[in-house]
Amino acid sequence: MNIMQVTLLGLLLCAMTITATGEKPGECPPERYFLTINNERDFCSSDANCDGDQKCCTDNKYKICKPPAKKRKGSCPTETPKIPNIKRCDDMCSADSDCAIGAKCCFKGCGKICLPPIGDKKGFCKMERMPLCVRAERSFCINDTGCPDEEKCCPYTCALRCLPPLPERAGKCPAGVSEFVKEEKNKNCATDHDCKIEYKCCSTKNGMKCLAVRNV
Repeated sequence: MNIMQVTLLGLLLCAMTITATGEKPGECPPERYFLTINNERDFCSSDANCDGDQKCCTDNKYKICKPPAKKRKGSCPTETPKIPNIKRCDDMCSADSDCAIGAKCCFKGCGKICLPPIGDKKGFCKMERMPLCVRAERSFCINDTGCPDEEKCCPYTCALRCLPPLPERAGKCPAGVSEFVKEEKNKNCATDHDCKIEYKCCSTKNGMKCLAVRNV
């Protein structure tokens, strides 16, 4: 059997496996938040029913074809201060892949919607999440592009301010990595920029991993 025959046989076996299981690569996006569910009809029963790389995903008691979850470059606009007792509204997306090319799925107001990403500057804000505020204060920026020079738009008490950035994420890596340390699932990293908020790129016996920071 020559190389060409081996290659064709491999492709055939791969196609047969996908056809038999109906499973495509990737993971489904998280389910969206809906206040009311008006449609419980399934639009698919397996990935094989979906076009291209789309997967058959559960979304509020019914199944629908959706692109596999992917995170795009760029950041969402910084969240405005959270005010108690604001009623949650429906999500229009749950992952960046739900949005048009170039857009990101971001929380704004009372739910998630697709928004254009903002231009980020290097470095990190000392505080990356807005605290729960009884009354919001006036902010002096919306995103990094509204700040002079190298300053970043960062949460500060109950408002957003332009502040000098930190070279790395605030907090420390755990002194000893154990099963009790929170780890970002299957996430390898090279710098803190590869990790989500409140996680740092730390050295472990399994290489560089995103771990929950200490002493923030």
